[in-house]
This record gives sequence, C-alpha cells and structure tokens, in this order.
Amino acid sequence: RAAGRHAAVLFIDLDNFKTINDSLGHEFGDRVLKGIGDRLRTLAQEGEFVARLGGDEFTLVLRDVKDPEDVKARVERVVAAFQRPLAVERRELLVGVSIGVAVFPDHAMDAEALLRAADSALFRAKELGRNRYCVYSPELLHAAASRFRTEQALRKAIEADELLLHFQPEVSLATLETTVVEALLRWRRPDGTLLSAGQFLDVAQQSGLILELNEWVLRAAGATLREWRAGAWPQARIAINASSQQFLTGNFVGVVERMLRTSGLPPECLELELTENVLQTGSVTIEALHALRLLGVTVALDDFGAGFASFYYFKHLDFDFLKIDGSFMRNLARDSVNQAMVTAMIKLARTLNFKVIAEQVEDAAALDMARRMGVDFVQGYAVGRPQPLALAA
Repeated sequence: RAAGRHAAVLFIDLDNFKTINDSLGHEFGDRVLKGIGDRLRTLAQEGEFVARLGGDEFTLVLRDVKDPEDVKARVERVVAAFQRPLAVERRELLVGVSIGVAVFPDHAMDAEALLRAADSALFRAKELGRNRYCVYSPELLHAAASRFRTEQALRKAIEADELLLHFQPEVSLATLETTVVEALLRWRRPDGTLLSAGQFLDVAQQSGLILELNEWVLRAAGATLREWRAGAWPQARIAINASSQQFLTGNFVGVVERMLRTSGLPPECLELELTENVLQTGSVTIEALHALRLLGVTVALDDFGAGFASFYYFKHLDFDFLKIDGSFMRNLARDSVNQAMVTAMIKLARTLNFKVIAEQVEDAAALDMARRMGVDFVQGYAVGRPQPLALAA
C-alpha cells in the first residue's frame, strides 16, 4: 500500500487429493503435499510468499504484478507447472490444481478480504472444471453469499421434511414394460419452489452435505420400494445415483446392506447408477463395487460418453447396464455423428454383455431411432416424465 504497488493472492486447491490419501495412505499423501510445496517454491520469485493453509490448500502471493496480463501470465505458469508429473518415492503422479485469484488493492484492501475474494474465485474455477483458474469479480462474492444461504437452508431441509423423491421409469423396448424406476431427489422450499437435484447438488458437495443427502435418498427409496413390492407391484426395482463420496467413506457396502436388511428387500431390486467420475476414485471404489455385485446389487454406468472413464474399468468391473448420456440422443434421427457414436457404444456393450439404456429420449423420432439401433431400455419424456410418489405409484 505504501509503495502504491499491486499484489496478487492465489488460493490454490489440489484436484482430487482425497483420492491419493484414500488409495495410497495418509503418510504418502503427506509426502505429496511436501512435493507440492517444493514445486510452489520454485514458482515463487524472490521476496514472494508461499504457504500451506491447511488440508490440500495453499496460498501464493505474487509481488509487484503490473497489470491483469502480468497476473494472467504468472497464474498460467503455475497451472502449467502442475501439468508435469510429480515424483514421489519413485512414483510419478499428476496432481492438477484449481486456483482462485484476487488482486490488491483492486479487489480488497486487507488479508482476510483478499483470501475471501480468492476463495470465491476458486469455487468458480472448480465449477468450470479441473486445472483452471478464475480471477475474482464482485459477482462471485454475491454468488458465494447465495451459496452460503442455500447451504444453511439445505442443512435444515432434511429435518424440516422438505426433501422428496420423484420417479422416472425405464421402459423395455422388447416388452414395453417398466422394468425399473429411477429415484430423483427434489427439494421443496418453504415458499413452494421445487428444485431439481442439479440446482443444489454442487453446494451439497462443496459443503460436505452430499453424504447426508445420499443416505436420505437410500432410506427413502428403500421405504418406497418396500411399499410397492408389498402391494400391487411385487417385482418393482429402483435405481439410485451413487456419488464418489459414498465410496470414499469406505463403509458404503455396509450402508447398502443395512438398508436392504432393514427394509426386508432382496439385493437384486436395487440398481446403483455411477457416473464415470466415480470410477476415477480408484481401488477403494473397485473393491466396493465387487462387494456390491457379490451381494446381488445391479450396477449401471451412467452418462456414458460424457466423461473420461478408462477402458481399464471395463476390464476390472462387471456392469449390468451401460447408460448412454442423453446428449447423444438429441437430434439422433438427424445427426449422423451421434448415430455413429451411439452405434459404437452399443457394439461395445454387446461385446461386454452389458444391456444398453438410452436416457433423455424426449420425442417419437428419438424413440424410433433407439429401437432401430438396438437399444434395450429407454428413459425420457417420450415414455414418462419424473413424477412424485402418488402419481408414480
């Protein structure tokens, strides 16, 4: 301030560091953190400041940045540095970083406010994807305040009985029967607004509430399924989305077993849907999935084609269903590229003895195309919209 100079605060968060801790152990994780610190020191110029704030969060303070382009060049150099493998105990690891940036005095005038501004920019960088940075703007702080309010309301939602499930059918194209319904989380706010999961799950994940919400879904779905199977639909099956955090706890198999036992349900009536990012949590997930398959629970790979799953997982995991991401089903009848991709996915599934589910089949043309291409099951507005319990039953 006295010299009239600018400084930039970089709030740095390691991408998927928890996976390293869980798969390779906390002692190894500590050595990785030391390696990160060493690399950051090489990026700091004389008189600059680098520190570990806690967990997997670091701060780098850049001195005498001249203008926005100077800040951009320095931050991009940091991101690029973590594209190179990190050598730890004869292992080479790729540890990406997400970075939030705030500049003194443009964005704040004291250390606490600068860190808060950089943290809000970091959250935005994570939303945009991994290995990215974002520079603070006032809109981001407003967004952070909004997220905080949402988080506080979400913490009360379970006790206030504001959560509910909607159910969307998956229909067999061979028999035209509903074989399973997917349980979809909804939140009815006190003002009557109904929010879909996509509108609040990011906040739940960042705040650590996702596990509590997932367990609520599992319990509520189990109770609903018990009602259906004891009544007019004895063969009812239900699909539930599983998150990476559930597997990383290490006790997910026990939680599922307890729900089935408490509800008096057979394992085969439960289907777990996993997105490709869940598979990237490593050996802990592979072991849990093997245990669930031995238990008799069926497993579907959800949103296939939209992520970065390795073919390694097809070799080591036994899925029942491959669920083609809905983006490939849009304009399917008129999009030759999507047709080629869907055809390739179906061939892969057939080779590996997976059944194929096409999601977001929204009109008659897409439904007809899915049938002609050999899809086994479809889900989407063309066969049924998500409905609350009373209508779904």
